Amino acid sequence: MESNISPGCDGLTSNFYKHFWPILGEKLTLVYNYAFDNGFLIVSQRRGIITLLFKKGERTKLANWRPVTLLNTDFLCFVQVHSTQEDSTVSKWPLYGPKKKCLN
Repeated sequence: MESNISPGCDGLTSNFYKHFWPILGEKLTLVYNYAFDNGFLIVSQRRGIITLLFKKGERTKLANWRPVTLLNTDFLCFVQVHSTQEDSTVSKWPLYGPKKKCLN
């Protein structure tokens, strides 16, 4: 996972997970496997912050802003891990489908 990306509402970055993986890895893997097996995520993994980012031009025109959703890093990690598997059912979930780009 890319370093120094914007965290979601929990404030935890990918650097946090990389640093504390020896402590968190086993339990987080259990959470991921549970979500994958049961087809749903815990509440904090389903939350995001929608905000507007300025593109260019006049700041007073709405067309010069774009909405982005800041998702929690643990969710992004989960999607990245499970979407790399050949027959991933994650792509069939309503939140993450072939037309949605969570990581790109």
